Amino acid sequence: MGESGKNIAKLFDGLAVADTQVVLFMDEVEAIGASRGARTGGQCDDEKNSALTVLLRKVEEFNAGYFIAATNMPDNIDAALWRRFNMQIGIALPGADERFAILKRYLSPFTLPDDDLDCLAEATDGASPALLRELMEGIKRGLIVRPRLRLAIDSAPEMFAAIISATMPPPEMEVPKLWSRADTLKSLSRLSWPPIRMGAP
Repeated sequence: MGESGKNIAKLFDGLAVADTQVVLFMDEVEAIGASRGARTGGQCDDEKNSALTVLLRKVEEFNAGYFIAATNMPDNIDAALWRRFNMQIGIALPGADERFAILKRYLSPFTLPDDDLDCLAEATDGASPALLRELMEGIKRGLIVRPRLRLAIDSAPEMFAAIISATMPPPEMEVPKLWSRADTLKSLSRLSWPPIRMGAP
């Protein structure tokens, strides 16, 4: 058994003797639980197959609490692993109203008019909450740092272009249009820019 399989076994064996019920959360479970049919062979795939076999057995035996896993690639999860879960919950990408709320929250303490946030919500169609947060955090950093570097902050397209070039969605997700379409980026020129810091005179 490879090191990954040994580590999985140690984890579950340790939890099995815990004095209390536990919640075990495994993020990006596709790293171990990817479908075996999609693998091409070789030492790396042998290691992954071994680790998955251990995981399947340990999940089946697990009675020390709750086992929860998350993935951005549900279509790639091995069918045998899917069957180990009593419930699967899909979480869709945020709609326009949700994107509006996320953008507004992470732009704080800066603010834009609601019409401008609506425009941004439309431009970021297809973006995940994490990507929206990265985008707004980048804008806030730019609003603070760029003036110190004697760089302008009066062009929304220029600021967004700098951020999206360094902030890309994960490869398994479709690229939102702000990241892929020049006309969408250019449309941000109509925003009331730059954002105003709340409470500023």
